[in-house]
Amino acid sequence: MASAPTNSYEAHPLTGKLLKTFFGVYPIGPLVSMPIAGLLRRLGARLPFAFVLRYHSISDNAYSLPGLAVRAAAFEAQLRWLASHFQPVTLDGLCSGTSGSGVRFAITFDDGYRDNYSTALPLLKAVNVPATVFVTTGCVGSEMRIWVDELVEHARALRWKFGRLRREFLQAMRATPQERTAFISGLRLASGVTGKEIAANIPMLGWDDLHQLEQSGIVRVGAHTVTHPRLSQLTPADVTREALGSKHALEAELGSTVSSFAIPFGAAADFTPSTVESLRQSGFDIICSSLSGVVRPSSDRLVVPRVGVYADDTVASILTKVLRALSSRV
Repeated sequence: MASAPTNSYEAHPLTGKLLKTFFGVYPIGPLVSMPIAGLLRRLGARLPFAFVLRYHSISDNAYSLPGLAVRAAAFEAQLRWLASHFQPVTLDGLCSGTSGSGVRFAITFDDGYRDNYSTALPLLKAVNVPATVFVTTGCVGSEMRIWVDELVEHARALRWKFGRLRREFLQAMRATPQERTAFISGLRLASGVTGKEIAANIPMLGWDDLHQLEQSGIVRVGAHTVTHPRLSQLTPADVTREALGSKHALEAELGSTVSSFAIPFGAAADFTPSTVESLRQSGFDIICSSLSGVVRPSSDRLVVPRVGVYADDTVASILTKVLRALSSRV
């Protein structure tokens, strides 16, 4: 098992600095929530809109996913506050524009971490807030992990400082899929950390968990590719292969239609119009991105913007992000 992190970048976790590098955002400082909520409701009354929140992990163990893991108590507080001031709806209901009035919101989770089932599901049930979990199917029932998570695990073992991690991350993002695979393979040899150890550090959803989520009546499962590649680097045929591989695996196991998809990483550089068309032809009618924005009645369901929520976020910072997203054009 990899040793506990003592690296200098531990104080500047992945979403604190790497997300600043990649998405250009930091969690926003504390503001007064009530006035912002009131302003959002007034704006929504004049021009209806909804927003989609994008989480990853709900866990009190920040070691495995630094910066991405929102603590359970914080998540519950966010759910309860949002549900008491806005209308929670399913992702499909939000995108169709048929669910209720006023300001609506939907909850999503990317990647398929096991705490989406073990920790998030009971809280979603307690507050009666629906959610969609987007699953990287190659990680289900295997030792495969998303390459960014594996990179961080190897960086810990090799005691890289944050500057080195940042450089290697950016280089890996620019690399071809083949170059990235070779890079990660080299790190495995250098660090000595095995796939089994990494899998133990970063538990992902299993098929039994996914059955429980799908049967919960409050969570729907969506596709998130097989291997979590950067889709803009793939040919249309490879995009289709990743999309259909994830979709078909989920449908065959769960026995239900999977019609929603979340683009890995999801920033503007991570997909193209050709990517979206390949996904549409693969049978997806809701495609979520990580672009900042809100959903209006006239919005395109094929490029749904979302507001990212990270470890340091508060209700106030989430609302501030939503307010800023209102001025974005997606």
